[in-house]
Amino acid sequence: MESAPQILDASPQWATPVHKNALMQTKLKLPEENAEHDWLMQVVRNREGEGVPLKMGMELHAAGKVGRLPFLHSSNMMRDVLLARDEMIDFSDILGHPENFEFQNQPHATVEKMSESKHSY
Repeated sequence: MESAPQILDASPQWATPVHKNALMQTKLKLPEENAEHDWLMQVVRNREGEGVPLKMGMELHAAGKVGRLPFLHSSNMMRDVLLARDEMIDFSDILGHPENFEFQNQPHATVEKMSESKHSY
């Protein structure tokens, strides 16, 4: 007695996530984003000692704290120079990442809100 061929159901209902935002809820994404940077810091630490990665980390932290007006976009040029990405062109330069987008606020409203918070009596 031969068995009937099995028919697979490939309906799109099975491909959708259970929750609306289930694709963005994975915890494995965070370690993978920093894996290359962590590997580079480990190589530098093994080669040069603890001081060089510590200095690089402090310089990157200082580059992130550089002041600019709150309604202006950040170009992250200093960070790109420190990471030697200033002369490299890749897809992130053209397409951009949604996580890196900053919202453009209106300059007058932002400065007015800042001045009101400083002069609260």
